[in-house]
Amino acid sequence: MNIKTRLNNLKYFDTKLNSLRQERIALRATVQKAQIYSDEPKGSKQGNKTEDLNVRIISKSEQIDKEMERLWDERNETAQAIESLEDPLENLIMRWYYINGCSRFEVMRKVNCSRTTFHRVKKSAIEHLEAKL
Repeated sequence: MNIKTRLNNLKYFDTKLNSLRQERIALRATVQKAQIYSDEPKGSKQGNKTEDLNVRIISKSEQIDKEMERLWDERNETAQAIESLEDPLENLIMRWYYINGCSRFEVMRKVNCSRTTFHRVKKSAIEHLEAKL
């Protein structure tokens, strides 16, 4: 995965993570109660659909948990690379823009730089990150 894709993923990390959390909550809400045994004769159908459904729900929940863990690992690795940038202006611009999710106008105001400087520093930081990752 190239650095631009990783940085864009970082911008939308919170949204993606919240979406996965909601999906996991919705899945777990559909877990069925276990079958109740009685003295009544059993029907002709074999298998336990409730158990099969619960197994699929648990399996999908585990897949979502793994995806969330992968997202966290990718985010942490990218954030550490940003933190390791030697130029403090590159570090600040990349942190504010990608990690904190500020718009470029907010970043330019926070670091007191022009639009040209913002784009030049961002481009330089991306080149340095490509070398690191």
